[in-house]
Amino acid sequence: MGAPDGVVKYHPEHVIGPALWPEVVAAANRWRNRFYDNGIIGVYPDGTGYGNTSMRLDGRRFLVTGSQTGHIARTDQRHYAVVEDWSAERNWVRSW
Repeated sequence: MGAPDGVVKYHPEHVIGPALWPEVVAAANRWRNRFYDNGIIGVYPDGTGYGNTSMRLDGRRFLVTGSQTGHIARTDQRHYAVVEDWSAERNWVRSW
C-alpha cells in the first residue's frame, strides 16, 4: 500500500546549502501566488495540502516548494528548496 497523497513518498537527503536567491524565489512566487489565488494550490478540509510549484534552474537543479505548504497564502525563501540530484530507481532526492 502506497503513502496517501500529500505525503513525502521518497527518501530525502536534505543538506545545508547556500541561501536561496531572492530574485529567483520572487519569480517562482509570482506563479505560485497566481496558482494559490485560483485554488490550484491549497489545502483540503482534512488539512492535507495540495499543489507544489517548481522552476528549472540549470542542468538537473530546480527550485521547488516544500511539502505541505498549500495552506500558506504567501511563501518566501523559507518555503523552498533546491533539488540538486535525484534517482527514480532509488526513490531518492537530495536538496538544500
